[in-house]
Amino acid sequence: MTSFLSWHIGLSLLAEIQLALALVLGILYWIQERKLKQKTGFVGESRLSWVGDTSLETLDKVQYRLLVIGFVSLTLGIAMVMLGSSLKPKQGWMFLGWFVYGVILYLRRRTGFRGRRVLWYSLIGFALVILASLHGMLGGMSAGVAP
Repeated sequence: MTSFLSWHIGLSLLAEIQLALALVLGILYWIQERKLKQKTGFVGESRLSWVGDTSLETLDKVQYRLLVIGFVSLTLGIAMVMLGSSLKPKQGWMFLGWFVYGVILYLRRRTGFRGRRVLWYSLIGFALVILASLHGMLGGMSAGVAP
């Protein structure tokens, strides 16, 4: 059981990092899109010079890849906890976040779901995943058990 728990924690952490990076790219996409619509140029010409002239297409492709890798990592992390123990309420939040990311990826493949909509759904999914992680850490600490 300890082995499954270790894999669950590692994969879930990896997924959270990848999904957080995807969320950051979604925010950059949204900022860049607004600048283009306002015809004020790229974000890179102002305060965020490290973004450069990154196109919306490039941001979208990298964000999509991070979402796929994060979704797979999250799926494996959830599978590890299911193999190692019974489901608890904190895994329910993780499962809801997983479901939101699954919907994002499904809609992207079927309908071309991109841009601002992906950002808002990613924000919801990320909030649910982080809520599950915090619930797991705080719940484990209050019970005197390591997370």
